Amino acid sequence: MKISKRLSEKLAIILGGEILDFSQIPTVVNITNLRTFKATLLGRPTTDPLNNIFSFGATNLRGQTLNIGWFALRQTEITSVVNRLNRDNITVTSICEYSSFLLPKITYVYFQSLSNPISFAVKMRRILNQLPDVGINQDNATSQPSRACTQFSSIVGTKFTEVIGTSCEAVDSRNVGVKILNQRAPSIDVGLINFSIESVDKKNIGLCIGTVALLRHEVDPFIKLIREETGFIDASLTSPWFGSPDILYFNYVTIKNIFRFAIESKLALKFLKNRSVDLSLVKN
Repeated sequence: MKISKRLSEKLAIILGGEILDFSQIPTVVNITNLRTFKATLLGRPTTDPLNNIFSFGATNLRGQTLNIGWFALRQTEITSVVNRLNRDNITVTSICEYSSFLLPKITYVYFQSLSNPISFAVKMRRILNQLPDVGINQDNATSQPSRACTQFSSIVGTKFTEVIGTSCEAVDSRNVGVKILNQRAPSIDVGLINFSIESVDKKNIGLCIGTVALLRHEVDPFIKLIREETGFIDASLTSPWFGSPDILYFNYVTIKNIFRFAIESKLALKFLKNRSVDLSLVKN
C-alpha cells in the first residue's frame, strides 16, 4: 500500500498532528504533535524531547502500512500507555529515558505495527486522548526558520530544515537497508540524521542536540569521532525497533556556540555519508 497525499492529510487530522515533509510521499509520511508542557534540558528551555512521532511507510501489502514511532511520556503515563498498546496488539519495542538532565523526566515508548493505517491512527488517537498537554504548534505550522536557523542548516548541509516547536532541526538520512516486520523501513526513520539547536542566546550559545541512526558496527567509531570533535555533556544509545539489521539511535547533548556545532555536525554528516552500508545484510 502506497501513501497518498490525501491519506496523509486524513491521518494528520485523526492524530491532531502536523505532516513533517510532503516530499517523502508516497514512500512514507511522518506526523508529529507535541507535548505542550514546559521542559528544560541542561537548564535551558526545550521542545526537542516533546515530540510524539507517527510514521506510516509504504509496503507491498494491500491495505497495510508499516507503522512505527514513539510517545514522549511523563513517568506517571508510561504504564497506562504501554498497557493500551499491548491491548491493541501494537508491539512495544523499547522504553528509554530521553536524558538524565531533562526536567520533567520524559521517557520514550517506541512501537511498531503492520496494519491498516486508518485503524492504527484511530488507536493512536485513543491513547492521545488519555494524555494531557498534547497539541499541534499552530504558530510553527506557518513560521519560517530564523536567520540563525537558516545559517546553521546551511553550514551543516543536510537535505532539509524543520522547525518543530522551538527546535531548529537540520535533517538528513541514509539508506541503511533495514527491514521491520519483513518490510523495508523508511530511511528517514531508520537512517535518521538530525542535528538541532534551540534556546540560543545573544552570544550564539545554545542547546545543541544530535540524533543519528547507526548500525552496530558504526557505533564505536562514530562515538569516538563525536567525543573528539564535539564532546557532549550527556548521551544515550537506544535500539528503538525490532529490525534486521539492528539499528540504534545515538543521542547526544551539549551547550556551545551553534555555528561551531554546525561545523562539527558537518564533519559527522560527512563521516556518516562516507560509510559503506552492506545491504547484503538485509534478506530479500
